[in-house]
Amino acid sequence: IKNLYYGAALIHQNFRGRNEKVMASGAFGFDPWFNLSYRNPKLTDEDDLFLNLQLGSSHMRNQNISQGEYDQQILSGHASLGKRFGLFTTLTGLVGYDEWNVGDTLPGRTLSRDGKDHYIVLSVGYLYDKRDLREYPLDGAFVSLAATKYGLGESEVDLIRYQIDVRTYQPLGSDISVGARGFGSFLSGGRSPSYLHAYFGFFDRIRGYYSTVLEGENQLGGSVELRLGVFKPRYATVSLPGLPSEFSVWRYGLYAGFFADAGTTWYRTDSFADVPWYAGY
Repeated sequence: IKNLYYGAALIHQNFRGRNEKVMASGAFGFDPWFNLSYRNPKLTDEDDLFLNLQLGSSHMRNQNISQGEYDQQILSGHASLGKRFGLFTTLTGLVGYDEWNVGDTLPGRTLSRDGKDHYIVLSVGYLYDKRDLREYPLDGAFVSLAATKYGLGESEVDLIRYQIDVRTYQPLGSDISVGARGFGSFLSGGRSPSYLHAYFGFFDRIRGYYSTVLEGENQLGGSVELRLGVFKPRYATVSLPGLPSEFSVWRYGLYAGFFADAGTTWYRTDSFADVPWYAGY
């Protein structure tokens, strides 16, 4: 019960009548936070440009395995501008500001001695997404590449993180599909605080080690999945009171899945040949 958090969000789905999204959201309890965001999917009629603005603040209980539990206050503001190239490719640039404030200033929690790291963030990302259905793809490919610079000389944080995520989905007949994913995250530059490390056990997990937290500056992982159709997706028209007509067509199906995962994390001071790998299915 003491770890519960709860909140609400308010969103304007069609601000100014141009499909712009304006949202305010917040939560209270164990990890309270507040966030304001704005998304414009098409800035001009001529260019296929989109804009995202975000301002947020959070008070988070850190669960870092090498540092122990402690509280940290995070303030962030980011602005990103992107361009679509056709239906499947986007290129995005981001500029922002991050601030991490830790009350208990043990070494490794922040790079600054006063427990307050603040730095400029610059990032560029490439995305190719040709999956047939984003929620449960059976055919297509996904490629995400990103490079993020933390700090430009204004603070002790001076790091670059490179990220890659490649996924492919290949049908093997009408009711069988194989999906595979390979991903990595690699850090370079100066000293790194724990909040910029890479982890398994939170967002990314390895089957068989679902609750095991693996920490490092770098991360490498992969997974493969066999999807077997019990019955293929089909459609039904369902009219419910109060439900808009555009939500009356429902798509449903049933698949069985078999999974296998592998991954590892390591620090730049480690020898990659000696790093233990974890695998499960």
